[in-house]
Amino acid sequence: MPEGKRAHGAADACRRTGRRLWFVPQVNTHKAKVVITEQKLRYQANMAMAFGAETLMWACWTKGWWTMNVLDENGAKTVQYDRLKHVNAEIKGIAPRLWSAS
Repeated sequence: MPEGKRAHGAADACRRTGRRLWFVPQVNTHKAKVVITEQKLRYQANMAMAFGAETLMWACWTKGWWTMNVLDENGAKTVQYDRLKHVNAEIKGIAPRLWSAS
């Protein structure tokens, strides 16, 4: 989610035009030294929901130049898969309360 003015702008534009805010958080990275931690996944999801996102579609790119994929080259689940699964469970627990309050 773009931070600052861009996040406000996207959320405001959706509210003003009657559109729903969808957000695609990044799960993996193309930079080998960058780690997308569970905290970073949680931050992205919570920030999106704070701005009124109703849909989260995690960007889980596959093999190629991407690292920290949710599945390895053999299709086995990775540590990143477990991180994402944990954050999704948290979202599932709080999202209905957030959306019913708006």
